[in-house]
Parts: sequence; structure tokens; C-alpha cells
Amino acid sequence: MNAKVSIIIPVYNTEKYLKKCLDSVIHQTYKNLEIILVNDGSTDGSGKVCSEYALKDDRIKLIHTENRGPSHARNKGLETATGEYIGFIDSDDYTDLKMFDVLLSKQKEYDADIVCCNVVLVDNKLNYLKPKIPNGIVEKDLSVSLGVFELSFGTFLCNKLFKKHLFNSFKLKEGYFYEDYEATTRLLIVSKKTVYIDTNLYFYSRLNPNSTTNQFNLKLQTDAFEIAKEVYLLCKKEKLKKSTYLSLIRFLNSSIGLLRILYFYKLEEEHLERIKELKISFVKHLKTFLLSQISLKGKILIIIFLINPNILKHLRRFLIKQKHIQN
Repeated sequence: MNAKVSIIIPVYNTEKYLKKCLDSVIHQTYKNLEIILVNDGSTDGSGKVCSEYALKDDRIKLIHTENRGPSHARNKGLETATGEYIGFIDSDDYTDLKMFDVLLSKQKEYDADIVCCNVVLVDNKLNYLKPKIPNGIVEKDLSVSLGVFELSFGTFLCNKLFKKHLFNSFKLKEGYFYEDYEATTRLLIVSKKTVYIDTNLYFYSRLNPNSTTNQFNLKLQTDAFEIAKEVYLLCKKEKLKKSTYLSLIRFLNSSIGLLRILYFYKLEEEHLERIKELKISFVKHLKTFLLSQISLKGKILIIIFLINPNILKHLRRFLIKQKHIQN
């Protein structure tokens, strides 16, 4: 009997893209699938689409929940999953029809805990992302560092096949953006064998205007900061040299992004403790920050911030004034 693969798909207001996603799953060449749809309180027609597909394919299990975010939906899916392997798909993305056939065959070839394929970004055109590594087993520090800094390898869950046992006593952090970055890092760290295949199997859509990747706000940037800090501390604890350095750079970049929002959107008075935390972090990592490949604009911003934060307030007033003049 072929092993069962549980595919978990959180669904929230993706009616426009959902049928293409589900068609790419139910028509997989690998048939022994358990397809878990978790309708995360959708307010459009997504729930109806899920119900229609559940009626025509008995491999589909449909769960309706109140809206609590994709991590909660994935955790509900994990509680329900009975397969020996786990896969994740976002409901506005789609896959190659051979994706799970190919991933599972490589898993069996290597007895891998995790198998990772290439991601194709879907925008106005297809952008093929490929890490510069050979096919086969990926050493732990390299796999984690690629997870930290290489979109092609993926700081997300959806281009991978996982052995179910990795999720024993495992839950995704709920209530955060970028939670898949933290979860993927944890999974790559506990994986005894991670395998990469240079095959384009997962299609990651940037066409959905409601996608996380198309949002920019304080909550998004604060979560990016918190998750990046957590991943950096985790890599440091595991003594993964390359991963620790790259996760620190990502943490510093997220710190710069948060600082921009706090100062240029008149929020600094409300977040004095957060600003103090940022200052301590920049001073602590100043040498790494100055010697890294962080953008020159980012470095100038932080130097100004450390010398005299009031300059940033004056700069903000100047930019607002210029905007009014242009309008």
C-alpha cells in the first residue's frame, strides 16, 4: 500500500484563486492523498467552493473555523492529519500535477525527513527561483541558512514534504505574520536528513492583493522583527555558524524596517520601549551591521538614529512638507 500524504490547505477569502489550487491537488498523479481544507472564517465564496469540492472528492476533509489566521488553520489540519507525510499548500497558489509523486519518490530514495523543491513566483510573468546548490542531501547549517535567506529554498512550508513524526509535540506560532519562517527553521533544525531537488513544482502567487506579501503595516513589520529575532536566537543556540550570521542580518534588516515605520508614521511616542530595544540591539551588533551588505540607506538611517533620533523627526517633518507641496 502506498503511503498516505496529508495535504493541509488553509483557506481565507481566496475564492478567485481557490479552484485552480484545488484542481492542482485533486488531479495529482499521486492518488493516496488526504486533502484537509480548513476554511478560516472566509467571508467571500471560498467556503462554498470548499463544500463543492468536498462533495465530489471523498479524499477531502473540510473543517470550518472562525477566523484566527493561517497558523491556527494549519494547526487544526495537523490535529486532523492521518498521513505518514505532511504537505502544505496556500489556497491562492497551485502545484505541478506531479509534485507529490516526485517529492515522495525522492523521500523514499534518501529516507529524508524533509524534501524541498523549487518555487516559481507567479506575477505578471513566471520567475524561476533556484538555490545554487546541487541536488541531494543538504547539510544542516546550509539547509537552515538557505531557509533563512533564500526564497528559492524557501522560508516557508509549502514547497516541502515532511515526515509526520516531525510534528509530534509541534505547533505553529499563532497570531503572527511570518510564522512559517520560524516554523520552517525549527523543522529544518530537527530534521536528520534534508534533501533538495532542482525541480519546479510549487507556484507561489503574488497576484492576490490581500496576500501577506502585499501588506505593509505596523503589525506586519513588528511580527517580522519578533520572528526574525526568535530565529536568530534559535540558530545561535544551536551553534549553526552560517545560519546564525545570516539570521542576524535578517533580524537587523527587519529592525530597520520597524524603525522606519515607528519614526516616519508618527508612532515613536507610542513605542518608546520598542525604540529603546532597537537602540540596544543596533549598538550590540554595530560591527556586524557596518560590515554587512545591508543597504547604504539602512546604514545611514541607523547611524543617524544612534547619534541623534531627533534628526529623524525633523526629516519626517521635511518629507511631509515636501509631500504637501507636491500635492
